[in-house]
Amino acid sequence: MKRSFKALTQTQYDVVIVGGGVYGACIAEKLGRSGYKAALIEASDFGAATSSNSLGILHGGLRYLQHFNLKRMRRSIKSRHYFMRLAPQIIDITAFNYPLKGWSINGPLAMRIALTLNDFISRRRNENLPSNIHIPKSYVRSSDASQWFSETPKLNGVGVWHEAVVRHLERLVLEITQSASQQGVDIANYCKAERLIMHKDELTGIRIKDRLSGQRSTLSCRWVIDASGHNIGRLHAGTKKLSKTQTWARAVNAIIEGRIIGDEAIALTVPDTVQDTLHDSKKHLQNTRSLFFVPQHKQTLVGTFYDHQNNLKKGLALSEKEKIRFLKDINQCHPRLNIRLDEVSHWQSGWLPLEAQNNANDHHALELKSESQLNKHLYQGQHTTGVIEVKGVKFTTAPAVAEDVHTLLAEHIAKQSQAKKQTSNQTPPNRELEKQLYTRYGQNWHRVKALLLQDKNHLTPLHEQLRQGEIYYMCQHEMALRLSDIMLRRLTFKLEATEAITLATKISLVMQTIYHWSDARREREIEHFTATLG
Repeated sequence: MKRSFKALTQTQYDVVIVGGGVYGACIAEKLGRSGYKAALIEASDFGAATSSNSLGILHGGLRYLQHFNLKRMRRSIKSRHYFMRLAPQIIDITAFNYPLKGWSINGPLAMRIALTLNDFISRRRNENLPSNIHIPKSYVRSSDASQWFSETPKLNGVGVWHEAVVRHLERLVLEITQSASQQGVDIANYCKAERLIMHKDELTGIRIKDRLSGQRSTLSCRWVIDASGHNIGRLHAGTKKLSKTQTWARAVNAIIEGRIIGDEAIALTVPDTVQDTLHDSKKHLQNTRSLFFVPQHKQTLVGTFYDHQNNLKKGLALSEKEKIRFLKDINQCHPRLNIRLDEVSHWQSGWLPLEAQNNANDHHALELKSESQLNKHLYQGQHTTGVIEVKGVKFTTAPAVAEDVHTLLAEHIAKQSQAKKQTSNQTPPNRELEKQLYTRYGQNWHRVKALLLQDKNHLTPLHEQLRQGEIYYMCQHEMALRLSDIMLRRLTFKLEATEAITLATKISLVMQTIYHWSDARREREIEHFTATLG
């Protein structure tokens, strides 16, 4: 996997994925494997933001049995298997312990049924995996066997199941990125996506900046997958926005020095103000969330806490007051630990969408989402714009989300192809046009013709030997950046001075649309070209 900013700008892409977190990486890998010509760009380094701020649990969806969401559970199991097969060297199998109380849904009988169903539904969980990361069967043990819950009142037993835990999340994201590269995806980190390049609501490319050299350029593409996390929507500045205002939550984990709970993880309940809409009808689950204590290396990760953040400009840093509040919750759910603030080595935090909103009045908008408010994925796209937004929550289900994006993209492309086919069938052959295009563009004439037929305005004549769509081709595929580039070096026919200035004026208007020139810039381009006429 090699970084080449120059190579990015010289390729015509089907898709450009913006965001090198786990979602962007999985989408790139899936599209590359499916034969798309794709590029993945990341403004920072791979997995440097929210994707690295996680407990690292690749959960199999056990909690979804509480509301019988088997579809969502299977997605989690399948996604977990993808990660385990891809990077077994950085994955551990860890036992999770949950205290059981009473004789209802939190009692031993209900837990035995749930764990039995969990094992049955995930019965192929170890298929084609190394034996050292096989996930064993779940079970319920007596309360006497648990040292960590011995002081818990009315304890009837402990439910035990196993999950895959990633030792190094950033390395896992990198493994996915490298796999995408092996599938032919072009990749660059420290490459910022600045804005979309549009023409008549049609995506033609994306403006990018190399943060290492400061160089700016344009990537030519038909589709953009925006998986840039809390930066989503910023690409649409100056265009018709696809997203409404997004409400965000800050997800927080505490990193405590030492394995304070031994080699096994424990799950406890903690009060929570951020609600999961799946639980709205479950009174016994309202206002609480599972808090996990997960051993990793020589530390213990504790989380995850959520709180509302209406102002993203405040950033992710925690105040001293917030740290004390989260630490109070930790000690409240397990007083025996009695953790002090100075025992917390650092705090992880990342952004998660609380609610993915969509424009119900836009009949082009597509939205595929789960029932859960916190665990919601939004795919919003318009076949007229070529943009799909991805807002995800759970690290584990990123591969499943990638599958959905692939399906959605394929559906749109099929519709576009059908529409173009119908248009092509209605357009009589134009041999004179093909001859002109071949004379100017050689073996690439058919690409120019395809571009001309994409939009009826592209066939608008600027001259008897030049059509408007050819200017788009020269700018997007022949790197014509100035008016003189086209007038002096791209055209293959000669003009008198007066006729050349007239044509230059028409071409400058087209280039103004493509490059978003100001009127003053367009006038300067005309003056620069006119000066070359002597």
